[in-house]
Amino acid sequence: MRAKLQGYLHHRGWPDDETFERYLVDFQLYRREFKKCRIILEALEQADGHKESVDLTSTDISIEHVMPQKLSSNDDGRAWRAMLGENHKKDHERWLHTIGNLTLTGYNPSLSNKSFNVKRPVLIDSKLSLNKIFATDEPWDARRIRSRGEILAKQLAGLWSRPSSSVEYVPPTNKQDAAEKRRERRQRYWAELAGILESSQTSLRPLREVDGNICDFYLSMADVSLSARFLPA
Repeated sequence: MRAKLQGYLHHRGWPDDETFERYLVDFQLYRREFKKCRIILEALEQADGHKESVDLTSTDISIEHVMPQKLSSNDDGRAWRAMLGENHKKDHERWLHTIGNLTLTGYNPSLSNKSFNVKRPVLIDSKLSLNKIFATDEPWDARRIRSRGEILAKQLAGLWSRPSSSVEYVPPTNKQDAAEKRRERRQRYWAELAGILESSQTSLRPLREVDGNICDFYLSMADVSLSARFLPA
């Protein structure tokens, strides 16, 4: 059964380890594969083999964006923009949801959009092996996020390496690449819309994408829901 499943996945385009590592580094993991994102982070943590392991099934443990999802206009936001440098807007958009910027923590609500100087001591004190990297006194910028992403991607390729097969990996066609670009444009649209809503102090948060043109939003009012549709034309 296992061999049949592997054969099926090979024919479906199971990438070789080198390709997997290369593309995972800047893949929008949290945004595009939220459930798999949690599985991946837990697998990395468990692979460390720490003798005092943390109960990852606890509801207190959640996914944390080290560089926060929102660069606010207060001192914390200004500190992040200064740390990221002159390309802070571009780097924030590119690296925010990638594996290099994601970790697990039990302090997500209190860390929120705090500056790295506030977050770092809490992460250093963490019992999770994923957070050992923060003991190094370096700025959390695009270079470091990418570097950590490359390390984690290599670890994952080792955990879930592509089984040997006579079926060679064939990269996606141009048609598949075009579909991927359209999907990324839709995601940027919703991200920018969320920013506009937040700047106008409207308490809306994107909840999930129903299909290519519809997005559900979270409302703080009970028994009220909102879905928005956009027309590309």
